[in-house]
Amino acid sequence: KRLNVMGQLMLIVATMIWGTSFFILKNTLDVLPVMFVLAVRFLTSAIILFIVFYKRVIKIKKRTLLVGVSLGVILAIAYLLQTYGLIGVTPGENAFLTSTYSVMVPFMCWLIFKKRPDVYSFIAMAFCIVGIGFVALSGQVGFSLGIGQILTLACAIFYGLQIVVISFFGDGEDSIVVLTIQLAVVGIICLCGSLFFEVGRTAIKL
Repeated sequence: KRLNVMGQLMLIVATMIWGTSFFILKNTLDVLPVMFVLAVRFLTSAIILFIVFYKRVIKIKKRTLLVGVSLGVILAIAYLLQTYGLIGVTPGENAFLTSTYSVMVPFMCWLIFKKRPDVYSFIAMAFCIVGIGFVALSGQVGFSLGIGQILTLACAIFYGLQIVVISFFGDGEDSIVVLTIQLAVVGIICLCGSLFFEVGRTAIKL
């Protein structure tokens, strides 16, 4: 019971920190490329985790590596969609549309694992659809979603998929090792993408 309460408190604190990151990231993207920012964020996090927990990471099992890499690819897609989407919307819109993944998860489980959501999930989905409708109508003559909003909604799908994969394939795995691999994969993907675009930009100038 105590662990459950502690877990909920930690999630609330994590949500508060997560919420402030939208404003910081929005300002950062005005001066730095998306992939470079993400590469620095995730590689730094992975390096710190590796330094602290290297004894556990070096004992990684093949299945743990596979789960970590799979989650890393999913998370990389989610973050790229979200961050590019943030360029075209306000931090508030980006945060709201991203958070819709929490409502999508029960329905993803229903679709993939045939586990029907409870009535509360259907009520939450109804409120979520209404909220998306307000975002789409905000400042518009008619119902319309811009490219930034569409990218952000797409990112929510991948965030939801990540939770489903963790829930059903991460059970029994060392969470710290999985997290370290996941962050490293996101960082490497973004770093490669950043270098690729930089080389392409240089080639065009030449």
